[in-house]
Amino acid sequence: MKDAIIKRYASTNRQRWGNSSQDARRSGPDYSGFHGRTRWLLMIVLAMMILALTACEPGAVWEVDELLTPAPPEASEATVPTPTVASEAPAPTAVEPSEPGAPTPTAISEPSTPTPTAMREPLTPTPAETKPVTPEGTRRHLGDDYRCTGTLDGAMVDNLIVPRNATCTLNGTRVEGNISVYENATLYAYGMRVDGNIQAEYAAQVELHAGSYVGGNVEFDEGGALIVSSVTIDGNLEAEENWGEQSYAGNTIRGDLEVEKNKGQVAIHNNTIYGDLEVEENKGGVEIHNNIIHGDLECEDNYPPPTGSGNTVYGDSEDQCKGW
Repeated sequence: MKDAIIKRYASTNRQRWGNSSQDARRSGPDYSGFHGRTRWLLMIVLAMMILALTACEPGAVWEVDELLTPAPPEASEATVPTPTVASEAPAPTAVEPSEPGAPTPTAISEPSTPTPTAMREPLTPTPAETKPVTPEGTRRHLGDDYRCTGTLDGAMVDNLIVPRNATCTLNGTRVEGNISVYENATLYAYGMRVDGNIQAEYAAQVELHAGSYVGGNVEFDEGGALIVSSVTIDGNLEAEENWGEQSYAGNTIRGDLEVEKNKGQVAIHNNTIYGDLEVEENKGGVEIHNNIIHGDLECEDNYPPPTGSGNTVYGDSEDQCKGW
């Protein structure tokens, strides 16, 4: 039954369509149908295009093609983003110069405010330190051999005497001659100036503090305590056979510093000595630290031996201080 259906389908197709190959050879191309007319129209259009291309210049044809083909998309693309870019570009351009322009004066005004404040703070103690110093034209001149038994502020004397058992305090005082401190007397000096010498024998205590100046020598013998701190001495500083403690710190001594035969403890720290430092026969112990000594450092017969560190000695270090 299957074979019968196949034979019947084949005979029916031959009757309906015929043999296409034989019909094509017999009758030639058929342009009567829809497909035939379409092919015919395409051939005509192709021929007209060929004639048009051959009639025009090759360069003009390509220029027209290049202009016509990309022009619409480029024009459409350019016209769309152009207003967007133009609108976005000026907006930040106008905002950016205005924003930095505004904080610029603010940034200048802010640091200018703390600048004078920072400068005023360190300047405040400066006048306080100069207050004890009295101008030369306004000093009281108290004459020769003035006997000081109390406090003397900003005066001028030729010579000053601290009597026995008295206590004298000098604040910015100018002594054109010498100062003499007698038995069991005490002298406190702050920011004073002495053009001559200071001599103390059997005195209970002598203290010379910051801002003081001595144009001559300082001699302190057979007394109690001696403190010299941040003082300039153009001559020598000598301390011999004293029983109290002694402290020399932060001074500038243009002559020699001689410490001999003392019984109390002696501390010599952070001084600049342009002469020699002589430490001999002391019994209370001597500490020598961080001094600049332009001359020699001589240590002899001290018990206990002196101790020291950080000293700069441009001369020789001898005996107990050898190798420092």
